[in-house]
Amino acid sequence: MSAFLNFDQRLLVHCRFRQFLPSNSQCVVQFWATKKSTPAKKELSRWFGTIGRPDRSFWNLMDASFLSKHRLELFTDAVLAIVMTIMVLELRTPELSGIAGWIEIGPSLLIYWIGFVLIVMGIIIHHDYFAHFHEISRGMLWGNFLFVFFVSLLPLLLRATASHPRDSLDVALLPLDVLLAGLGLTAMRVGAKRKHGDDPDFQKWYRRRNRAALSAASFLLLAAAMAFVSIYITLAMFVIFAIAFIATF
Repeated sequence: MSAFLNFDQRLLVHCRFRQFLPSNSQCVVQFWATKKSTPAKKELSRWFGTIGRPDRSFWNLMDASFLSKHRLELFTDAVLAIVMTIMVLELRTPELSGIAGWIEIGPSLLIYWIGFVLIVMGIIIHHDYFAHFHEISRGMLWGNFLFVFFVSLLPLLLRATASHPRDSLDVALLPLDVLLAGLGLTAMRVGAKRKHGDDPDFQKWYRRRNRAALSAASFLLLAAAMAFVSIYITLAMFVIFAIAFIATF
C-alpha cells in the first residue's frame, strides 16, 4: 500500500493492537487525499469500503465486540466496590461516648446496612446475568452503563436519607433509584435476547428473570409511594426485603 502514497497525500492510521484490545487487532484506516482520484484512494476504498469520505461514526470504527464480556464485568465490579467504599466513608464516629453515641448514629448505620445489602444484591444479580451471556451487544453495553450510573447515585441518596430521615421525598428517591438501576438490567436482558434468543436455557432464564423483575418493580413503586404516607413503612419494607433476600440466597 505504501507504494501508492505520495508526499502530497495525508494518511491517518488508527490501529487497535492486540495487546490493548484482544478481541480485535484490525487497523482502522482513514485516508484523505489532496486529489479527487488517486490509486491510493481506490486501493483503500477496496479494502475498507469508503471512497474519499471517512466514516466518523464511533461505532463503525469500534463495534461493541471491542469490550469483552469479562472486561465489562470486571469494570462493573470495580465501580460497585468503589460505591461501597464511599458509603462506609460517609459514616461518622459517635460524638458521645458509650452506648448513647452508638444509639445516636443508629439510623445512619441502618441506612448504610440497607445500602450495603442493595449493592450485594446488585453484584449477585449482575454476575447471574453475565453467567448467561456469551457476547456483548451495543444495547447490553449501554444497559450496563445505565445500571452502573444509578447504582453510583446510591451514596448520595443514602446520605440524603440519613440527613433528612423525615423527608418523604428523600426517602422515596431511594427505591426509585433502585428501580431505575433495574431498568438498566432490563435493557441488558432485552439486548441479550437478540443475541441468545435461540438458546433454550437462556429462554428459561429470561422468563424467570422477567417475573422477578416485575415483582421487584412493583415492590419498589409501592415502597416509593408509601414514603408519602409514612417513611417508616418504606424503611421497614426495605429491611424486610433485605432480610428476605439474605434468608433465601
